[in-house]
Amino acid sequence: MSQELNPRVFNFGKVSMWNNPPARFEFTNTGSSPVIFLPVPYQRNIQIAIPKGYIQPGASAEIVVHYYTDEGGNLSVRQDLYHSGSDDPLKIVLKGKILSIHPDAYTECPKVDKSKADLRLESGLASLTVYDKETGLVINGVDVLLQNNERRLVMENTRKELIDLTGIPMGLYNVKISKPGYKEANQSIYVNRHSGAIAVYIERALISEESFARSSDEDPTDEFIELEPEGEDDMDAIERLRKWTDEKYKNRRIVERDVLVITETDTNEIKEPEIAESHIEQTRADSTNEPIETSTMEDLDGRGLLNSDKYVSNNLVMLIDVSGSMKIREKLDLLKTSMKQMTGVMRSQDMLTIITYSSRSEVVLESCPGDRKDLIYATIDSLTAKGNSFGAEGMLTAYRIAHENFIPGGNNQIILATDGLFNSREISNKDLYDLALEEREKGVSISVIGFGKKNEPRQFMQTIAARGGGNFIEINSQSQASSALVTEIMEKALVE
Repeated sequence: MSQELNPRVFNFGKVSMWNNPPARFEFTNTGSSPVIFLPVPYQRNIQIAIPKGYIQPGASAEIVVHYYTDEGGNLSVRQDLYHSGSDDPLKIVLKGKILSIHPDAYTECPKVDKSKADLRLESGLASLTVYDKETGLVINGVDVLLQNNERRLVMENTRKELIDLTGIPMGLYNVKISKPGYKEANQSIYVNRHSGAIAVYIERALISEESFARSSDEDPTDEFIELEPEGEDDMDAIERLRKWTDEKYKNRRIVERDVLVITETDTNEIKEPEIAESHIEQTRADSTNEPIETSTMEDLDGRGLLNSDKYVSNNLVMLIDVSGSMKIREKLDLLKTSMKQMTGVMRSQDMLTIITYSSRSEVVLESCPGDRKDLIYATIDSLTAKGNSFGAEGMLTAYRIAHENFIPGGNNQIILATDGLFNSREISNKDLYDLALEEREKGVSISVIGFGKKNEPRQFMQTIAARGGGNFIEINSQSQASSALVTEIMEKALVE
């Protein structure tokens, strides 16, 4: 026969925690003509990766076989392969003994959607796809970290099979892929507009079943988030913010209220503000478990509005995250409930602006008197969640509008509602903390409504609120939503 197969029989031996290990055979064409294998039809218990194209005389190629089962015991499998070099089939033989089954093992051969794979390869776009090293199947639910000397970008628990890299700044990156149940993979990649499809293969790890579960509080993120540069000092952050602001407003007439003015200071004089731990950890869990009593005459007048003798006028700017993750667990719906309750008690002298941000920021409601409730309610109902979380630009816009509508002696307040970090490539979290502190001193406070329980986003929200002279508010239920914002503006607008 015009072929050789090595080994003739693949013996797995005794296997504990069977996890569909590959059986590898080397096929050598010993004949005088090129050989091509015929396609192998789909079978539930076996998957065979045959060589692609013709195998020239004297050349070798690898055949990889995966066997799928949910039963232990003796293993004896035979499979015929046909090729153009012989009328007789090439016989693949597997032997061994399965002592136990790994909890993450496939029990039958998964089907691969070829159309998606072909589309991925033909698109020509810069993208990243993660594959199981043993099965060759696309997997999601991975954490992706891209980093080089200039930036660190992270995407956690992504639901995407095709991870878009077209928005990533051009350059050489080290990509780190991790997923529960798999060994961490590291690979260097070069990203530009024409990078095409980049593949990373990760290998399963033999670990306990408990290690495969993610926390139910971990929301997937389908966009890259830029982490604060390591080792950056305060002056570096301030200088980077100044450059970003100069670039954003170049070729435009500048008036004082449009820009952030940063006073030159000696590096040694920059200190972290002293913030009490109790203030940083402040939440509204205790005060928002029950709906607010709206019948108290001291707080509300006979029309159900804030009592003007007790509460100063409000200049409120709602900055709302409408990225895709806000759809999860009805976060945006809870926020809408809270905003409508707040609108219900607002007066004609109270002003409300609504800004949304996802892939870009947008002013969806210009400064509007609180008695135009139908317009405000309609705007709230129109909010939908999709896209990324580029909130830094929205935050700058919110502060600008707060100053444009500034009420001397009133409550000038931004209320940021979000479930995560910002995706800005130009402004770090440290820049935003400094901005919140400076604006606080100018009379504009910022409070944060936080959704979700991830540690890093939660710390970001709490720090923004603490630096900005506001509160960190949690909304996790309808009862909290019904009173959270009403309670917040009552506290901030109360006559001292």
